[in-house]
Amino acid sequence: KNFTSDNKYEAAVSIIITYHNELPILLMRTLTTIKHRTPSKYLKEVVLINDKSSFNITAEIAQYAHEQGIPLVYLHNEQQLGIANSRRKGIFAASGDIAVLLDSHMEVNDGWLEPLLHTLKTKPRALAIPLIHMSDEKFYAIHSGTVASPYYIRMQKAFGVFDIIQTTG
Repeated sequence: KNFTSDNKYEAAVSIIITYHNELPILLMRTLTTIKHRTPSKYLKEVVLINDKSSFNITAEIAQYAHEQGIPLVYLHNEQQLGIANSRRKGIFAASGDIAVLLDSHMEVNDGWLEPLLHTLKTKPRALAIPLIHMSDEKFYAIHSGTVASPYYIRMQKAFGVFDIIQTTG
């Protein structure tokens, strides 16, 4: 289905990213793909949480986000909280209608957000989990033909696929 042609979604999306000792270039690459591959009508903000990194990249990332026009909310943990608690902190700081959790070294593809919005519109109590494309650990190249997911033991051929978990209640 072509989700990008469906303009029926009304959502302000906060993207929550937590990091600890991430290379600035990887975080910038993540922010760049978010900026260029997320429709601006949906992107409310990127909430970035530094989980007490050993080195400080705040100024570098904040300047980059400003130059790129990325709406950024920057949070710092005074003690290391771990990914789950850092994400929770980011969710509470977010001002969007929908919170999307991403890792700090991910790249999003064109049309990545619309299937998530479609799922939440048609199944409001659903949780959509992306199947993540494998990347080359040496050159950071994306291998779009293979996908890894915690729900699949073996590698599968797929592109832009989401597992949908319907919750009850």
